[in-house]
Amino acid sequence: MNLIHTRPISGTHVVAIPYPGRGHINPMMNLCKSLASRKHDLLITFVITEEWLGFIGSYTKPDNIHFASIPNVLPSELVRGADFPGFYEAVMTKMEAPFEELLDTLELPVTAIIADTELKWAICMGNRRNFRVASLCTTSANFFSVLHSMVLTENLRFLIDTLDNGSELAEQSSGISPDIRMIFEGSTRQVIQLTLECISWVPKAKYVLFTSVYELEGHAIDTLKARFNIPIYTIGPAIPYFELHGNSSETMVQNVPSYLQWLDIHPPCSVLYVSLGSFLSVSNDQMDEIAAGLQDSGVPYLWVARGETSRLTEKGCEMGLVVPWCDQLKVLCHSSIGGFLTHCGWNSILEAIYAGIPMLTFPILFDQAPNSKQIVDDWKIGWRLKEEQKDGSLVIRGSIAELVRSFMDPENNEVKNMRKSASELKEKCRKAVAENGSSQRNLDAFIKDISQVPDMDSTNVRTTRVCHVVAMPFPGRGHINPMMNLCKLLASRKKDILITFVVTEEWLGYIGSDPKPQNILFETIPNVIPPERLKAANFPGFYDAVMTKMEAPFEQLLDRLELPVAAIIGDIEVRWSTGVGNRRNIPVALFWTMSASVFSMFHHFDLHIKQSHAKIDLIEQVESIAGMSSSNVEELRTIFHRDDPRVLELALDCISRVPQAQYLLFTSVNEFEPQVFESLRANYNFPVYPIGPAIPYLELGEGSCETKSYLQWLDSQQTGSVLYISLGSFLSVSNTQIDEIVAGLQISGVRYLWVARGEASRLKDRCGDMGLVVPWCDQLKVLCHPSVGGFWTHCGWNSILEAVFAGVPMLTFPLFLDQDTNSRQIVEDWGNGWRVNDAVKAEKLVTKENIAELVRRFMGAESDEGKQIRRKAKLLQDKCVVAISEGGSSAANLDAFISSISPGKGH
Repeated sequence: MNLIHTRPISGTHVVAIPYPGRGHINPMMNLCKSLASRKHDLLITFVITEEWLGFIGSYTKPDNIHFASIPNVLPSELVRGADFPGFYEAVMTKMEAPFEELLDTLELPVTAIIADTELKWAICMGNRRNFRVASLCTTSANFFSVLHSMVLTENLRFLIDTLDNGSELAEQSSGISPDIRMIFEGSTRQVIQLTLECISWVPKAKYVLFTSVYELEGHAIDTLKARFNIPIYTIGPAIPYFELHGNSSETMVQNVPSYLQWLDIHPPCSVLYVSLGSFLSVSNDQMDEIAAGLQDSGVPYLWVARGETSRLTEKGCEMGLVVPWCDQLKVLCHSSIGGFLTHCGWNSILEAIYAGIPMLTFPILFDQAPNSKQIVDDWKIGWRLKEEQKDGSLVIRGSIAELVRSFMDPENNEVKNMRKSASELKEKCRKAVAENGSSQRNLDAFIKDISQVPDMDSTNVRTTRVCHVVAMPFPGRGHINPMMNLCKLLASRKKDILITFVVTEEWLGYIGSDPKPQNILFETIPNVIPPERLKAANFPGFYDAVMTKMEAPFEQLLDRLELPVAAIIGDIEVRWSTGVGNRRNIPVALFWTMSASVFSMFHHFDLHIKQSHAKIDLIEQVESIAGMSSSNVEELRTIFHRDDPRVLELALDCISRVPQAQYLLFTSVNEFEPQVFESLRANYNFPVYPIGPAIPYLELGEGSCETKSYLQWLDSQQTGSVLYISLGSFLSVSNTQIDEIVAGLQISGVRYLWVARGEASRLKDRCGDMGLVVPWCDQLKVLCHPSVGGFWTHCGWNSILEAVFAGVPMLTFPLFLDQDTNSRQIVEDWGNGWRVNDAVKAEKLVTKENIAELVRRFMGAESDEGKQIRRKAKLLQDKCVVAISEGGSSAANLDAFISSISPGKGH
């Protein structure tokens, strides 16, 4: 793919600005995620206050959504309830100026702005600056239509005065329904006026977006389309349905949520889910009646009570579970949930509809009364728990208990009809978000609209400030993966970086459809090397081809690139990359995908060869090498003893060219190998940057469109009970040894998940019900799963980094190359693992009895030695987390590297 056709600098850049409140930020982010999934070269800048960035800045999101913040010009979220009118006015008057200042600092031109309907100034500012503004309404279309009808009222001032003067006068005024009175109950004139002013500005936007689904509110949408002469798009439900099968933050910390475990033990449709929003709006007396009514009903319930959890728990909840927070959509989609007692917030309603759950409505304020009416009267998927009570009297426990019992009775005919209606509405909702459904078509139409922008003048594009990096990995999975992970890390830290990732045409076929940030682009060179499937048959020939046949087509590719190249990141084992960079005066950063300790061994051996004029293939005769311990020399023999002398000669030639580079990058972490890095920095006169771990931790929270069977299997296992096994290619392990491993695992009684690649089908029949054998898995997600308590590994460096990140101790089974050195690091230096075998003795059989005993001891977390390796694993994990956090060593090294290669910087 040629860069000329895919310049992100001329792509679609959307700035999203939500109203600063959870019920507005969440649907705005869900909309942005939907947009990002439909158009991969779309860049979205999501603007929030610095306070809100602190709340949500660590949330997972696609790589093409970036946060930007404005100063905290508003009262804190923690105290806004004390003076909501003051907070609301601050939103209307104090956010516009810093938002405009932020727009002026953005590197890429803004194609469109998506602004919450309650930010009227965004439409005014957009029109003033000739930006296309889409107004996002986070309430129902029906409710918006009601408010807009009020705006159209001829005597709007009288209407506001009437509402502001309280319910008594409002009752005497024609045209003001009880629903409208409840909307503004307790609101000041200032809030009412500002709300209706926001609604009055919406027709002046370029588009209107609703988080609703057309099939839910077709009449209201059609009415609005007849009033407005701008496009109206229903793009909902703007809820996180696409993340339902992803890993949650709870699984990331290896702690299965207790509320999901509690739900798992209940029969289908037997539990009532309760969430009434903020308790500031419900009196303690009413909450006590609800709690007592639920208890008396005899119906099991899960209650999300936020700050009131401890108080309600103390009052006794034998029938229910009270929690301060839950993943609401996952709960509503759980098979045990049969109903939802809700305050009728619009986002909650959409989630219930998506899950097909009927509702008991308990509206409290603002749009909740009209929403309750839709649920009960229009859709017929719920009952009212709270009627309009003019005297403010309580809904008593007896009425609550009786209604809840009837509502959750599966044999009740009225309930059966209600559940049928809820199921039909669910189907409409899910069809809308399916491919070619109404919401998906509207998303695509909106994206097409905002993408059709006039050509920008080149002076506005500012291409000279784009940092263009070309990445050239060694053509192998163990090199391409960490190189891509490095590029994603770079892309996440600098929004105006462009990375051209170069692979052969064959490798593009393997990875071309993998997700990546929109500012990483693939480019290909012809297949001038042997195909991947044949390289094992003649690795020396493959290695020689990489060294001799890829350079010329790579240089030809550089000549075709439109943007100037700021730097080349080349794998150290692509030896010609430094020569290309130096000839063209392009800085080269060499990238090493093994440990720094192994690199140091190669480096010192290369110096030994040069100084002693020894032959590479005579390593067996070497007793000592300056700068290396005797154990390192022995490990070096282990690394080299199987390899062809031609491979060793080319590998050391690659090492010898490192001083010609301008930077040296490692996938390791400085705190993992501090003495080695200190030595390397003393040896080289250019920056040495450990930027690791170069593993896909940025993608851990991303959901998948399908639930993996192995993750479901892990979900059913106890915490820390599963041994994960991955031994690389079985070409390196004899069938006899595999047989002993299988037998030993069976004898041990320990459950295991084994990734066996091509051998999966053969091993499945022999592993019984103690283990699960799969041909492939998402290894980092598996290692981070709470049920995984250990990792039996062949000690590949990338696998080690993933285990360290996950805090999982290791059983080491090194086979060749760098794996024995890695094993020694794990067992002796870090203390977070034990040996199964030594690489130098890899040909000696490890018996099933030894394996069974070792595995039992290793997975026995209660023993002192088991606790010790887990403690060491946790300490190393903590170092890793600190390193990649803001201000940590790896994050700082990434920033330093980016800064030094950026245009305008000296090299």
